[in-house]
Amino acid sequence: MCLGLGILLLGGQCWLTAAAQSAFDDSATISSERSNYESQLADLESQFGPYHRSLLEPLQSLVAIEQEQGNYARVAELQSRQLQVVRTVLGFRHPDLLPLVDEIITNEIRLGNWEGVSEQLDHKRYLVTGDTEDSTKQLLIVVEQQAFWHLERVQLDAREHRARNFMQARDYYSELVDLAEDQYGEDTLEMVPWLYKFVMSEYRLVELLNADDG
Repeated sequence: MCLGLGILLLGGQCWLTAAAQSAFDDSATISSERSNYESQLADLESQFGPYHRSLLEPLQSLVAIEQEQGNYARVAELQSRQLQVVRTVLGFRHPDLLPLVDEIITNEIRLGNWEGVSEQLDHKRYLVTGDTEDSTKQLLIVVEQQAFWHLERVQLDAREHRARNFMQARDYYSELVDLAEDQYGEDTLEMVPWLYKFVMSEYRLVELLNADDG
């Protein structure tokens, strides 16, 4: 029995050693990859300057590494660099900025930076605002996102900010109806979904007002 127990203990020790070695190897691999991409970034910056298109690939690779490691503050720094480069290469209002802004919003949520999310939604609104029918449809989507986010902030933010977020959400939903009327006309079937969203938002706002901790 002692011999059997000894074998089991030895086997368990071997497994722990192997797991520790594997974790060490993974950490070393990640560290090596990170160093390689940072070296590439430095070389490209030296050769082409700080805002060249070639920087985007190593920046995205570094973002992926830091996301996997849960280093979201570092991700925010890298995404800020990405935004600077894409703006320089494509312009401040290019539609290709939208996916990057969405990624930044996701990371701000991970960091718990609620004001940062609101700022990036304002940025999205700036990017989609235009005079075309398609831009109006995109604007409707973004304004709805802004309205929904401020409703969420009623619960996420400190108590002293609840009233401000509450009224901001209501203003966005009212604006949403006005934008939809401009786009589709007041008495059209296309208005029904937007009117429904507005009514449901009013219902939810009343619920918040009547909440025990409200």
